[in-house]
Amino acid sequence: MKVGFFCGSRAWGGLEINNLRLCRWLKERGLQPILFCESNTRLADEAAIHGIEKMELGTHTKHFSFRTAYQLSRTLSRQQINIVVIGHYHHFYMSVWAKIFSGQSLRIVYWQQMQLVLNKKDFYHSFFYRRLDAWITPLNYLKSQLMANTVLPLDKITVIPLGVEIELFSKANAEKREQSRKELSLPLNEFIVGTIGRIDRQKAQGSLIESIKILKDKGLPIKAVFVGEETLGEEGYLAELVRLTNIYGLQNEVYFKPFVKDVPLAFAALDVFVMPSLSEPIGMVTVEAMASGLPVVGTNSGGTPELLDNGNAGLLFDPCDAEKLADHIYSLYHSPSERSSLGANAQLCASQYSHNLQCQLFEKLLNQL
Repeated sequence: MKVGFFCGSRAWGGLEINNLRLCRWLKERGLQPILFCESNTRLADEAAIHGIEKMELGTHTKHFSFRTAYQLSRTLSRQQINIVVIGHYHHFYMSVWAKIFSGQSLRIVYWQQMQLVLNKKDFYHSFFYRRLDAWITPLNYLKSQLMANTVLPLDKITVIPLGVEIELFSKANAEKREQSRKELSLPLNEFIVGTIGRIDRQKAQGSLIESIKILKDKGLPIKAVFVGEETLGEEGYLAELVRLTNIYGLQNEVYFKPFVKDVPLAFAALDVFVMPSLSEPIGMVTVEAMASGLPVVGTNSGGTPELLDNGNAGLLFDPCDAEKLADHIYSLYHSPSERSSLGANAQLCASQYSHNLQCQLFEKLLNQL
């Protein structure tokens, strides 16, 4: 089965990685995904590395690109692609017009990975939403937003959790801590909390630095590490974090490390994982940390509470509440049994985010269409 995936983003973050991963996994299962993306991007380069067939998306405006949509409908017809998965909202309107130009033979699936908090029930948006064949959402809280803000009928909405290769992370345990810390040039015998992922203001990593200052003032020898690159086109926040670190005199407590390809090994360096985002729709690094058996401390916003089973598989704090975050880290530092219990619960909870389950549910939906 040929399936087109539309992801023309020039960034390289969770959304782009999720599109690439799913294409790779579906290809391994015998499907023929074709990734429509922009040339000269990290996504295009990675697709080539993994042997995923790709085609270039033409430039277009957000809402009215009739010519591009018509050309796209002809391209899809020539390629015998009958199903398109929209992996980036920027291609939503163009895809619907391509379906209209195709004579309605094209099946359009929108794959949601961002929150939908604005009301889209007006005539203009309803015109497009009603022409979708299916909408995939990864969490129940996102489904609730969707039902409240759009005219999509319930039978077109399917909850399919985003998946990770659980076994890759479950093996990255404490036995690899020394190797990981050596490769990242981190102290071998210190208590280290950290985040892995893009450096971005929406991620609010500054609250973790503030909590480390609070803990240092209490005399606790706790370190923090940030592993990741800045969001492309939004540079500047990393410099702010470094400046904050220097102002607080935390040069020996806070480490900044670049993105690493061996992400499971990076998790092995941590004693506690922190997700400080203002509102993370569905933080895949949180799922990866859970699969690694780490105790997780995350913000009580976005999809994080659902991922952490409302506090049963991790500790929650309000966004930017550095005092509460420091309290949670303090508690975990002094209680190895709590760290072990939370880590075990998190790892058990992570099993529902297996990439095998995601692929099975995706294939089921595609076959129904």
